[in-house]
Amino acid sequence: MSNYCYSCMNEIDGGFCPHCNKENVADSVAYRLKPGTILNKKILVGNSIGEGGFGITYIGRDLTLDRRVAVKEYFPNGYVNRNNNVSQLVSATTDQQVSFFQKGLQNFLEEARKIAKLTNVSGIVDVREYFEENGTAYIIMEYLDGINLSVFLRQNGVFKAETIFQLMLPITYSLQKMHEEGIIHRDISPDNIMYLTDGTLKLTDFGSARYFSNAQKEMSVVVKQGYAPEEQYSKNGDQGPWTDVYGLCATMYKCITGKTPVDAVDRIKQDTLTPPSELGVQIPEPMQITLMYGLAVFKNDRCKSMQELSYLMEKALANENIQVESANYYHRLNQTMIANSSTTFMQDFDNAINNRNNMNRQQVDPQSIHRNTGGYPRDQYTRQPDPYGYDGYDRYRDPASGYQPPYNDPRQNHPEQRPKTNKTPIIIAVTIFLCVTLIAGTVIYLFLKYDTQQESDTVVTATEIVTVIETTADNDEDKDAEPAPAAEPEKVRPTEPPTPAQSKEPAVTTATASGRLGDQAGHDYYPSNVLSNDGTCWCPGEGSGVGAWIKLDFGKSKRINGLDIVNGYAGSEDQYKENSKVTKIKIEFSNGQKPITRSLSVKSVSDRKESQHISFDSVTTSSVKITILSIEKGTEFEDTCITYISETTP
Repeated sequence: MSNYCYSCMNEIDGGFCPHCNKENVADSVAYRLKPGTILNKKILVGNSIGEGGFGITYIGRDLTLDRRVAVKEYFPNGYVNRNNNVSQLVSATTDQQVSFFQKGLQNFLEEARKIAKLTNVSGIVDVREYFEENGTAYIIMEYLDGINLSVFLRQNGVFKAETIFQLMLPITYSLQKMHEEGIIHRDISPDNIMYLTDGTLKLTDFGSARYFSNAQKEMSVVVKQGYAPEEQYSKNGDQGPWTDVYGLCATMYKCITGKTPVDAVDRIKQDTLTPPSELGVQIPEPMQITLMYGLAVFKNDRCKSMQELSYLMEKALANENIQVESANYYHRLNQTMIANSSTTFMQDFDNAINNRNNMNRQQVDPQSIHRNTGGYPRDQYTRQPDPYGYDGYDRYRDPASGYQPPYNDPRQNHPEQRPKTNKTPIIIAVTIFLCVTLIAGTVIYLFLKYDTQQESDTVVTATEIVTVIETTADNDEDKDAEPAPAAEPEKVRPTEPPTPAQSKEPAVTTATASGRLGDQAGHDYYPSNVLSNDGTCWCPGEGSGVGAWIKLDFGKSKRINGLDIVNGYAGSEDQYKENSKVTKIKIEFSNGQKPITRSLSVKSVSDRKESQHISFDSVTTSSVKITILSIEKGTEFEDTCITYISETTP
């Protein structure tokens, strides 16, 4: 048999592969298939190229047809194990998990049979064959020559809205056919869509796929934060084609904006998902409406099928007008929940949620689609009256005869329950009184101030007058009223490290470094990012990062006794695993004290955002320089990241 590279499965002569420029080294992880294993008497297995909660994917070669393939092995993480130094057999971890494993195995094979029917469907990876071996099952798929969208975005930046809509259309057609077979993917994200060398996209990784039917209500909980809708967080959540609609639209949102959508469960109480145009993205209005419609929080407000989504995407690409209905139902529930957090209300809210989820969806003619966009500005769409007594503009009207609302809406009681009063004259009178008092107080204050400062020839400027008026107004406001928060200035990343604070200003900590990785896919890696702990990070340029340094300048000498550090890129589960983490650092001080070395731990994905404390004897210094001495290499990239650093004081 010819000699093949375990990394790219091309034929080689010797220990170095000229095709992928890698040493021909076999994967040494004991629970994976040993590279060089032959499956079904013809499939040569190479190194692992991907791993998820339900399986492991390897590169392989079909020795009969002499072509590269992808090999998907059913391997539910946490339920099975294997030691390839002893055997290639997969076995359940405990006797109690045998039943779960066997049931999942049959589902895995049944899904393979279903997906195999979709051979040569553009937009979905082809399944060539499937079989059982080594106590588990395998799916042999076409090998896709390209990179996934996550990697593409890191390397090339975001797509134009028109481009991603055009690229995703074939995937919507393919998912429609997949849904017709009764299968939903449930794990659509940039990680599972490949950007091929011919410039097209294909959907991969069906390890989380499940059947949907009226008879089967309970499904396993499989979520990828930012890309999974709210119904996917519950075993009894009503999952269907609309679930994949959310995942696909969330992926498109990421490709257009470079930002992962706000997690669906965080949007239930208050929807904070920002439309792309408000992030500075150039996107035609029909495309934005379509995208936000597919990202509606609740399924009954969301685009329901891939057929409907592809129809809207085609209209958007043609720049045709699109309107969706804005049902105020959840908007009012959310406002009420904020105003009233009592136990009784929460029970009513839960009941309303359950009742709404159980409503049967009416068939709608695609030519007259009007639905909620989930957080998109409501005043841009045609309003329809709702059953709770509000018209489309939140104005109260009499509800249908005999109707009883499920809760007391604090914004407006029924007119029969609340007598009408006219408070306008009172409000006007109070306002005039306050204004007169304010002006009189301001004049007296300025007169006294001017009189006391005559000897120094101080002139009261217009700016000072405005300041006095604002201060007086604040003091006269109702003490029970909540003061309006000051508008925050827009955050702008500096192109260069900020300069130390001037001596007359409070000391401000700044950060400089030996270098940084260039902006990729909307991410920036400035040294100053380690001061904010806002999900961004510092990444010291290309390469392993060993020898790179970052310096915190405190602006003045201060006494410190330690550092708090968040190791790795904590803003993303995938990048935390894929990127390198620091294992040892050298700490230097400006006072010339002897440097010290400390080890850093590499935390689990679930604990990746937790900081670790590095302590040392108290020292007075104006800066701290941290040099990377060693790293733990990531699963995919050499990039070494640090998310956060701060000093601690005695």
